Amino acid sequence: MKKLTATQYARILHQTTEGLDEKTTTSVISLFVELLHKHRALRKVADIVRSFELIAKKASGVKQLSVTSARELSKETKKGITKRFGETSEITSAVDESLIGGIIVRDENIIFDASVSGQLSKLEKQLSL
Repeated sequence: MKKLTATQYARILHQTTEGLDEKTTTSVISLFVELLHKHRALRKVADIVRSFELIAKKASGVKQLSVTSARELSKETKKGITKRFGETSEITSAVDESLIGGIIVRDENIIFDASVSGQLSKLEKQLSL
């Protein structure tokens, strides 16, 4: 049998438990852990949990945003980004001083580059044509 990835296990668990009451969910999770043990996949539990959380958030309409900026973002800036990309957005931020200024926002399928270094790169490409 082909080995499943942590994400595949997480999808299976999410689809199986979606809409169940607490008692039934607990029983399903217990059986799921037995299945992981049988398939020698217990070492993947941490990754399965991380993937499950992302899948569950996406299913409930929460948008995951990864924001990289030259400096730490203020609360007001984070609120502005959340307002722009949707009130159900969750922001994970990182600092990259090489951006000089501005931000890069990554959604699941979209990259919005409003960084100074990104703009300089685009300008350099246009001037070299």
